[in-house]
Amino acid sequence: MTSQIARTGSPAVEPWITVQEAARFLRVSTKTIYRYCAQGVLPHKKVGPKLIRMRLSDVRAFCSS
Repeated sequence: MTSQIARTGSPAVEPWITVQEAARFLRVSTKTIYRYCAQGVLPHKKVGPKLIRMRLSDVRAFCSS
């Protein structure tokens, strides 16, 4: 990763994860993840009419708060 930062001058691209991956990470149901997103508690991005993705760092930050 360090070599990529040195070449481009910016950090590596951060991974985006699915609702299912976030649910496994937080040990909750997918329904709970959808509810957190709808309430605005968990930052997310819609990538299609029915698809939601979230940054792994946002999920980690949510977990530690």
